[in-house]
Formats: sequence, structure tokens, C-alpha cells
Amino acid sequence: MTVPIKAKDKNYYYKIKDKNEILANLRVTIRTIDNGDKFIFTRITNYSKQNIYTDLIIPLSNTTTYNLEKYSDRGKIIRQHDHVFGIDPTSYPIGVLNTYNKNQTVASMMLGKNYISRQLVKRYSKTRASYVREFFEETDNYKIYLNSKTKSTFINLNLKTQSNSIGESWVLISNQPLFKNKNNMDYWMKRSIEEYISTHKWLTADGPYFKLPWSIEPATKMGFGRNLGYMQGDDFVSTYSFT
Repeated sequence: MTVPIKAKDKNYYYKIKDKNEILANLRVTIRTIDNGDKFIFTRITNYSKQNIYTDLIIPLSNTTTYNLEKYSDRGKIIRQHDHVFGIDPTSYPIGVLNTYNKNQTVASMMLGKNYISRQLVKRYSKTRASYVREFFEETDNYKIYLNSKTKSTFINLNLKTQSNSIGESWVLISNQPLFKNKNNMDYWMKRSIEEYISTHKWLTADGPYFKLPWSIEPATKMGFGRNLGYMQGDDFVSTYSFT
């Protein structure tokens, strides 16, 4: 039996300007789950003819040490061309960041990457349309600062968007370790690498994106959208209790 997870969203809206010209809109969604964990989703809609760079800075107080467990240290994705989907160029999250005060966990975080795309639309009538995201780039520019004097850690995630594009990123934060032990974390990471096509990696406040078949409309070889089979994620939910 799958237990439903309850969550509550708070949305914050900002405008990125150059003098009086609006270059982009930024939406930050903080989703609080009933167990106290929080997702932070960001979405920048860039209307300008230039790249825009901004930072999401997450401060953590009362921290003395940290450890970042990277997905890239667990293996490399072996991409093979699929006759239906083609090549999926996306990969996996950055990794799991654990911060401590001495031996006590202060926060455990899953750091997602930044996904850049644009929305394509094919309209069939006034009430019917097909929406597809055309993938451009996956970025993982970040810095982690530890101030030993103030016992503070700052996670700086760079959010990039290209001209006339959408940039989206996510972070999961918990006051408790996200995994029961290192073996469970290694298992999850290695499985995510091996099954990267169905892994939930491009997460947004409105739902995850997955690689779509070439037959989609509007047509693009780099099309991403909702895949109901992957979105339900029953297998991943059942695995969650194990990890």
C-alpha cells in the first residue's frame, strides 16, 4: 500500500531588470512535505537576447564540517541510441551534501542540476495544444563555503539561462540524513546512473520532465515532457523505504 505524501507550497516571484527593462521572471517554490523535508524549485523565464546568470544561496548555521557525495564518483553513464527516443543527454543530480556540527547532522541535501530549455507549442484548436520542452543544456556550477569562525555553511548554486529560454533547478533539504547508511546511498546513486533515462532528475514544481519519442508534436529530437509511466514512480517509491 502506498501512503500518500502531503505537501504545501509557497511561491515567491521576482523580476530581473536592467534599469526599467524586465529581462526575466524568477519563481522560487518552497514545497514543505509532511515529514518536514523541503524542496526548493527555481524557474527563470528569460525574455531577453542575452544569457542571464543568478545565484541561489542557501545558508546553514551551526555547522562545523560538511561532506559532498557526488554521483559522478559512482560511475559514468553509458548512453546508447534508442530507435524511439534517440539519445537522452541528461544525467543525474550533483550529489548529496551532508553538513554537521561535530558528529551531529545539521542538514542533508540532494543537489539537483540546472536544466535549460525552451517551450515549443503546436496548437490544434483554440482549446487543444501540445507542449514540449526542447532541451538545450544541463549545468552544475556550484560552490560550497564553510566559515569556521561563524560556524556557517553557504551553498551557492548558479542558475543560468540562455536567451529566450527557461532555466530550472531543484534542491531537497532534510534535517535528518536522506539515507540510512552509505551502502544504501551508493546503491541509489549507482541505480540512478544505470537507469538514468527513467530516473527523476529534471524536477520542477510542476512535475518532472523525461525524454520523449521523436514522433512528438511539435517535432524536435531533444523533446522532453511528461511521461505518465515514469511520473508514477511506484518502483522508486517502494525503494524509498529501503534507502
